[in-house]
Amino acid sequence: MNNLILNKNIMKRILLFLILISLVSCEEKILISLISCEEKDDLLGMTFDKEAYNENRNLWQGNKILNYTFAQQYFSTSVGGQPELSTIVRNNELENITIKSSAKNVRIGELIYFDNITDLFDFIGRVVKDANEQINSSDNAMEGAIIDVKYDETYHYPTKISCKGYYPKGYVGGLSISIFVNDFEVN
Repeated sequence: MNNLILNKNIMKRILLFLILISLVSCEEKILISLISCEEKDDLLGMTFDKEAYNENRNLWQGNKILNYTFAQQYFSTSVGGQPELSTIVRNNELENITIKSSAKNVRIGELIYFDNITDLFDFIGRVVKDANEQINSSDNAMEGAIIDVKYDETYHYPTKISCKGYYPKGYVGGLSISIFVNDFEVN
């Protein structure tokens, strides 16, 4: 019987220790249980690695790449999946964009696309700002958001952007966007 009481006391101390560690060790990239210190606004709040975003954006700009091509594809719950697009950028301006696949009856003007890589970085910044405003607004149902961005290790442009909002049960719609960038080539 004494061993059982001793084991319970030890387990309580271990649990208390783990809770204290999770509260104290809130660093940029640590996510323990429901606790996160990355751009956190409330219980769910915003999860976004702003440091990685700023670092990769600065490295991208430092590359001073003005002429390049890339493929992009946009998915969201509001518009569904779009065809993959080939993008040609000259002097950091959109020169040409075409549909890569054999999608029928689709016009470029009806699609969501990005003129260049800077436009993608700007989009990420807008989504983070808008999501934070929605989370902090009493007039909006968004309770939290995760903006996850993967970057190319050589040129530092975004290769995958995933934006997901969290809402009360039964809520229909909301933030859910994925963007993929590939086939990047410097010209």
